[in-house]
Parts: sequence; structure tokens; C-alpha cells
Amino acid sequence: LSYLDDISVRQCLQIYTTPVSMTDSDASLCALNTKRISIQRAVTLLQQSQVKRMPLDLFLETWRQLLEPNNFVPDLQDLKGVALVDAISDLPAYVSLLEVHTLPTDPRERFKLLFSVRSKWLYDDIEPYIRGICGPNQTVEQLLVKHARATLGGGKVSATIYTQRT
Repeated sequence: LSYLDDISVRQCLQIYTTPVSMTDSDASLCALNTKRISIQRAVTLLQQSQVKRMPLDLFLETWRQLLEPNNFVPDLQDLKGVALVDAISDLPAYVSLLEVHTLPTDPRERFKLLFSVRSKWLYDDIEPYIRGICGPNQTVEQLLVKHARATLGGGKVSATIYTQRT
């Protein structure tokens, strides 16, 4: 890999590995961070997709195949704040790229964008997208009370559903 410079290699190692301590030697070893690699493969898959929303079953199968050579197991929980799984309605489930770092930092603007992406949210789905914008001594729940309306879901979903305040 002579075409790679030292800085690029160090950056990749810093992002996609974790240090492994050695007690018998001064040599430094690292292990692949399977979660970070898995997330990056999922993001790349969604970025390269020809459609804005990918059917969940197709996404999971393709993601699994991308991770298979390394014996990594895909876990949708790893994608919270990175990809949005739309499985609330009775329609087939879809997944789309929605990275938290691309969202507005202003809470009002962020909620406006989130509710334009999806009109109804479950707590577990919206929490990763608003956790980082809580003010000092403010909880996610307080932010939701201020910017969303909570209703008890019916039918397929019996949990609390958050919708846009009108």
C-alpha cells in the first residue's frame, strides 16, 4: 500500500480501530472496531442507493452481505442517529439515511426538519436526533414537551407517538 501516506493510514486506524493493551510488550496493537465499520458500510450502502428510501428487507440483506466477509453481524440499533427505519405505519418498512450531524443545531429548526421527514415519531426513534441539542440541565423529555405533542398510539403501535405542535 505504498500509495497511502502515513497521515491517511493513521487516520483510518484512529477511526476504525481500538487500542488493545499488551502487558508483555511495548508493541501497540489494535483491533477492528466492528460497530464503526458496520455503520460506515451501512452509510455507504444508503448513499450509493438509487432510491431515497430502501426497503428494509433488501437493506438488511445487502448490509449483511457487505459485512459477511469479516464475520460482522449487522445490528439496526447501531444505526440510531445515522439511518431512519420507518416501520410505524402498516406499509412495508423502509430505511433512509438521516445522519444527526447533518441536522440544524437550533432545536426549533431541527424539530421542523424531523417532522417534515416523518410526521409521527416513537421516543426511541427521535431520541438520537435530539439528545445532542438539549440545553444545560435539560432532558430529552423536556425538549419533547416543548417542541412536540405526545399522544398514545393505537392499533399496531401502543407506545407514545410524538407529532408536530400546531
